[in-house]
Amino acid sequence: MKNKQHNLDRNNFILAEILVGLLLFFVVLVITVKADLSSAETRLSDMVTYIKEQYNNNMKLDIASESKSLMRMIQSVEVLSQQIQQEEKTSDITEELLENYCTISYLTGVLILDENGQVQEEEILSQTDQDVLLDVVDFHEKTYSVRMECEDGSYIDIAANGRQDKPGIVLVYYHTPERYTSIFNHSINSLLTGYSLEHNGTIVISENNQIVASNDKGLIGAKTEDIQELKCINESAVEKQLVRTDYQTIPDYGLMEKGRDYYVYAYMSADKIFAKTPRNMLY
Repeated sequence: MKNKQHNLDRNNFILAEILVGLLLFFVVLVITVKADLSSAETRLSDMVTYIKEQYNNNMKLDIASESKSLMRMIQSVEVLSQQIQQEEKTSDITEELLENYCTISYLTGVLILDENGQVQEEEILSQTDQDVLLDVVDFHEKTYSVRMECEDGSYIDIAANGRQDKPGIVLVYYHTPERYTSIFNHSINSLLTGYSLEHNGTIVISENNQIVASNDKGLIGAKTEDIQELKCINESAVEKQLVRTDYQTIPDYGLMEKGRDYYVYAYMSADKIFAKTPRNMLY
């Protein structure tokens, strides 16, 4: 009888040890998983914030370059308006005069419009704000300037003001070819140089729902809504908070941070985030 009681107590003790062991195992597992997720969130968040700061610096340089170019257009159109006013007093405005001015001022072209803004080069004028453009006819102190992006990636800088001699508009423009504007895009992608898919995960920069830069070259040009990981991150609508995507066998974890008119994303697969978990459990 005593032996049976002893065996029962022993079995209960072993069972209690197993239960305590399992409990400790799951406690350590939960703590380790949370620690790995927290570490991944901090790592991805710091990386995204740094890339965002560098991207902001690039955008500031681009804005400064755009402002400088538009200021040059404004100065050119003001000088040309004065020359036209003086030329009208002595002779007619000739095409040769305008061509010479384009050459001297490094312009692509000059348009002389009537008070209704009519001219043959409709392709350029169709993208301007007609109401603002025609406003310079009545208010000579005003100058209209804008940068227009073309479908091929190039852009056109325009400046226009009212004629001083009679109702009408003087418009000058400069076209920057795509081979020069692409330099800025190359500088964007250079921000991600050194970030490997293996160690840093996938990094994406998007503007207007289109991916403009990534360390995964295959994603450049794609729409963010077509990438399931980015779609899941966007649905969370919370910046710098780690989000899990469950649409595939091995889930991904990622986050995003919003800039002025762009987003920076970073995500990586769970097997990379929890790479240290098995080793921690062995200890």
